[in-house]
Amino acid sequence: MCHELPFRDRLGSAAWPWTLPPADLLLSKLQIVEGTDRDAQDVLALLADHELVESAGDGIELPRLRGMCGTDWGWWRTVDGNLARLIASWIEPTTAGESAPVGARSRAVGRARALRTELAASPKSIRWRARAAVGTRLRWYDLPEEVR
Repeated sequence: MCHELPFRDRLGSAAWPWTLPPADLLLSKLQIVEGTDRDAQDVLALLADHELVESAGDGIELPRLRGMCGTDWGWWRTVDGNLARLIASWIEPTTAGESAPVGARSRAVGRARALRTELAASPKSIRWRARAAVGTRLRWYDLPEEVR
């Protein structure tokens, strides 16, 4: 993984006894710096199928995403960059040369845009702001080793 995603306390919740909650599944995909088409499809499916919600339940929990991205600039930078790239790739050109989302992509694009806005507006920790001052001059992620 490119970032550390603690989820020990997220396993076996009442709402999601057999899998991780959608917010954690989404974070597990958005933390990948060098994502594949399959990773993009997984993010598209999660955003198309699950609403952004404020509390635990059948949706992507915004507090979990805010917590990860508001305390760690590297997490925010990777998630925001991935969402921006995915939004651009999901928008299909129309005959007039303009861009318009289509079908399930429409929901995913709308939720990805809302998520970017939400994360940009959420409070940031002092540690986040200090790391933001350094910016991309230093690498903010780890590259996973090749699986043999």
